[in-house]
Amino acid sequence: MKDTKMIELLSYVKLSTYRVKVLLALNKQKKLVLASELSKIIDIRITHIGATLKELTDKELACCPNPDVKRGKLYEITEKGKKIANYIES
Repeated sequence: MKDTKMIELLSYVKLSTYRVKVLLALNKQKKLVLASELSKIIDIRITHIGATLKELTDKELACCPNPDVKRGKLYEITEKGKKIANYIES
């Protein structure tokens, strides 16, 4: 990983254990997931999951295909997020 932007993103993710856990959990999902499902999978409070998902979507590491709904937002990892997650797992 030699791209400066990717290195900055990797550093950003690794500065928070929540970001790492959420990104890795998203990477393992084969489908769109709710924040509440991620909360149960990685045993982190839903409020922390919501804030972390917002951070990851702001950095384009995750995306929400239905951002206009108040409840029931779905999330998935982006290609950029997959690269970071795979690097962390290796």
